[in-house]
Amino acid sequence: QELPSLVRSFSGVGAMWSVEPVRASLADIKTLLHACYRNGLIAYYSGFGDGPYRLRLFLPGGVLTVDELDEALDILRFSLLRLDA
Repeated sequence: QELPSLVRSFSGVGAMWSVEPVRASLADIKTLLHACYRNGLIAYYSGFGDGPYRLRLFLPGGVLTVDELDEALDILRFSLLRLDA
């Protein structure tokens, strides 16, 4: 809800998330993936051919604290904003 101009869709079950940015080409997803990694969030991408491409996360739901969840969201938010810059 905070980044409607940057995120086309967000879905997930528990701690498994999928984020499709508005800029969702393979090159953009790889740039976002590397930005997340540099900032401390490990993720991967899914998609093939002409897309759509999505950033995927499997957070450790059974042991994840609220502070760690907030940190993951902060990193994702920061990285998405850098993708749009």
